[in-house]
Amino acid sequence: MTYDELETAALSWLNREGFTQLEAEMPTFFLLAQNRIALDPDIELFGDVVTATITTDVPTIPLDFERPLSYSIVSGDDKWPLKGAAMSVIESLSGTGRPQFISPTGLVFRFGPEPDTAYDVEVTYYTTLPQVSATTAENSLSTAHPEAILFAVLLEACLWLKDDQRAQVWEGRYRQVKTDIRNEQDWQRFSPGSLKMQTAYNTGFENVRVN
Repeated sequence: MTYDELETAALSWLNREGFTQLEAEMPTFFLLAQNRIALDPDIELFGDVVTATITTDVPTIPLDFERPLSYSIVSGDDKWPLKGAAMSVIESLSGTGRPQFISPTGLVFRFGPEPDTAYDVEVTYYTTLPQVSATTAENSLSTAHPEAILFAVLLEACLWLKDDQRAQVWEGRYRQVKTDIRNEQDWQRFSPGSLKMQTAYNTGFENVRVN
């Protein structure tokens, strides 16, 4: 479903036709609803998976970086996996050498140990999912599961209307959609021949800590 279709559906389900102030708030409801979905640990990201190469001397995190799948140092046909680590691990390593650990921190990647020269680093990651809006008609979530956005928008609208009873209804519907999406994703991940099974757990990104 497109943004316009979702907005029309939300206004219809709210049954507040002609409520101009409510209609004017719809972009805000969509923003809040999709922020909620983006932060929801029960819904896996729907962004694209891409691979980018950076160099250790300019380790800027890609602007569309959302969550890592794998990190590797590459040189010709050779490839050395990097492990994701807490900053305490990075800071505890002394000296220089070929990095073994990586940590996205702020706007840059930090490496441990500190690189002794410039290395090419291959980063495979989920991209940030663009939000549907008046300027972005669709995204992969609105295509695959528009009901997730719809019920989250209805929930935000009812919170704005201070309609607690209806808010509970849409909260329940949203939770059910989350369960349905998770069940579908699990089925795709573990079904025979699933490509997703190869990427979902082979992340190469571990939260390494020291005691």
